Amino acid sequence: MNLKTRTIQLISQRKFAELVDLVDQDKRAVKYIYSLLYDPESTDKWNAVDALGYLARKLAEKDKEFFRNIIRRFLWMMNEEGGNSSWSAPEAIGEIIYNQPELFGDLAPMMIAAALDEAIFQKGMLWAVGRFGEKIPDEVQKFEEEIIDFLHSEDLEIKGLAIRAVGNSGLKKAIPILQAMSKNDKFIEIYINGTKHKITIKTLVTEAVSKLES
Repeated sequence: MNLKTRTIQLISQRKFAELVDLVDQDKRAVKYIYSLLYDPESTDKWNAVDALGYLARKLAEKDKEFFRNIIRRFLWMMNEEGGNSSWSAPEAIGEIIYNQPELFGDLAPMMIAAALDEAIFQKGMLWAVGRFGEKIPDEVQKFEEEIIDFLHSEDLEIKGLAIRAVGNSGLKKAIPILQAMSKNDKFIEIYINGTKHKITIKTLVTEAVSKLES
């Protein structure tokens, strides 16, 4: 079995421990993960995002620059290619940062700034902020007003992702806006910890306000 086939197989089967061994032996395997990030609706997109996070958690301390270069590649895609490139670049960056916030948290502002300039990346950015916000709140708070503004979006998915982002990042200024949405019983779908969850806006609001007021 060639390297590409083996890499994609391990990701599809979520055999991340075996993937760590493979990448540790041959870092070229990582380039085959990129191809799975182009379809924002595919199951393997999320498997690939999770895989990058797992790889960072297990391997980044001994090869920090390798993973910084992966993040830089995604940032380049966002800044230079826009919607023609990997739509899932923010999620991939976010998962790497979540798993190694001390090593890569300083790169979060670059991802957020790039996404603010390109609408196609904004849902992914908000998902990423909701993922790593509790670990590096100081970095997220640099964009407090911009992230809170997404709570006013007419796009229900953006609104829901923004609720989770402000709640997990400690953006207390958002509390009055959140409270005004406390009876919104519309559903959205969010990927959390390996599974897509259907959840109401009001449930997200309750969780966010609880964290912000604690």
